[in-house]
Amino acid sequence: MIAVVADPHRWHGKKVRLKGAFQWQFEGTKLCVHMDDVVYGMSRNCLFVQMRPEHVNSTFEKLLSNTRKYVLIEARIDAGDRGHLGLSAGSLIEVTRLDVLEPTDAAWN
Repeated sequence: MIAVVADPHRWHGKKVRLKGAFQWQFEGTKLCVHMDDVVYGMSRNCLFVQMRPEHVNSTFEKLLSNTRKYVLIEARIDAGDRGHLGLSAGSLIEVTRLDVLEPTDAAWN
């Protein structure tokens, strides 16, 4: 996640699987390196997430009602789109997977 945020142009157009702190919000849906980036609005440490409900599995409803969770996401990187008002490092498009990570999951670490 840190490598993608630091240099999104290197990853442009590539399909990636990332773990990070997820925030669902009108014009501010993003995946951040750490939950502090979400809480304190540090958008440069985040990737804007462009998605529609039909792009993800049943976990989507859980995220809508319970945002600010760590997630595993699969999507394509768009380095040219920096999200709403150009505040993010880049964008995640064509989301194909979005799963909430529980603290007990092996994938959490």
